[in-house]
Amino acid sequence: MQSLTSEKLAQAETLVAASGVDIWLTFDRKTADGGDPVLPLIIEGGLTWETALMVTKSGRRVAIAGNFDCPPIESSGDWHEVVPYVQSIRQPLIDDAARRYIVAAGYPEYMHALGHQVGRMAHDGGGILGPRWERYGRTPYHPVEKNQIYTIELGVTVEGRGCVGIEEMVLVTESGVEWLTDRQMDMPLLSR
Repeated sequence: MQSLTSEKLAQAETLVAASGVDIWLTFDRKTADGGDPVLPLIIEGGLTWETALMVTKSGRRVAIAGNFDCPPIESSGDWHEVVPYVQSIRQPLIDDAARRYIVAAGYPEYMHALGHQVGRMAHDGGGILGPRWERYGRTPYHPVEKNQIYTIELGVTVEGRGCVGIEEMVLVTESGVEWLTDRQMDMPLLSR
């Protein structure tokens, strides 16, 4: 017999695919503080740490959770991938979510950081939105805080076309980001 959480997550996959959105994200702090009312429908038990639960349009289910919250999430069998963190959800959530989304869309993984902090000049900020790779040292562990400015420099390789990239600027706010540059929604075509 299928569990309620498995049944509801399967329904979420169908709804996400049918709606045309790329990803459904439930972000929750601690269930002891009340928690999101949808949580009992998609995860069994409580959460101690901030957790991001994602269902993509391709049906992939990813949970990013505090290290000690991961074992019961993994053992439920409801999630395709469970990403643990130790210090802060921000570091794995920002870069890992973007990286997983690009790969799930069929593109190869990009081999650079998603973005970097900006100060008075291009690269004089301290932190990056990037993977915890050795070449980046401690920069992925810098806290992402309100009033900081970051670039979002996503690039994908398109077969037969080459690399397609963007560089956008965002200001970190209390509730997310404010776009400082106009988001480019169309690709200009250069011709001879």
